[in-house]
Amino acid sequence: MSGSRENSGFLENIESMRAAAAEHELLVDLAADPEARRRNKLSARKVRLLIDRLTNRRDLIRLERRIALGGQRISKQKGLIARIERLGGDSKQARELLAVFEKTQELFEQHRARFSRGGGRRR
Repeated sequence: MSGSRENSGFLENIESMRAAAAEHELLVDLAADPEARRRNKLSARKVRLLIDRLTNRRDLIRLERRIALGGQRISKQKGLIARIERLGGDSKQARELLAVFEKTQELFEQHRARFSRGGGRRR
């Protein structure tokens, strides 16, 4: 069941990224065409702000995906460590790698917190 929920979230992220890409493409077209901007009552500044907002959303989606994948790597690594130890093997290197995964995950989560607080990297 858990895998089904993870897959559903992953598909939602893919759809969200596709929508953001389509919106971004539309805005790039608007940015390049002053007549289209005039018809849609959009200044070049508004188009830039919209592009920045879409870029931030895309970046947040990518960050969320990396965090989700990192959680999966950590879980898998813990399972590998348990298996190594169950079989009587030395898990030192596997534990060192787990520590790297966990530190990387912590950094991604800190970045997400800063990103969320600041509304993205662009302002």
